[in-house]
Amino acid sequence: YKMPIDVVSDMNDTPLTWGSEQGSTECVKILLEAGADPNETEYDGWPPLHWAARNGHLDVLLLLLQYGA
Repeated sequence: YKMPIDVVSDMNDTPLTWGSEQGSTECVKILLEAGADPNETEYDGWPPLHWAARNGHLDVLLLLLQYGA
């Protein structure tokens, strides 16, 4: 069973949003390589880049920028 890469939770979060917020560089990299949209916004209108910056995850932020965020 395959889930869509940008599946949205009941809270309007995507896996990429969650990984960016948590600072999971490896997770974010896998999702981006699989085609996740680095500019997809969640319920507050914030993209993954915002969550990475807000939580001080510079490595995730730089990775998102490499993928067009």
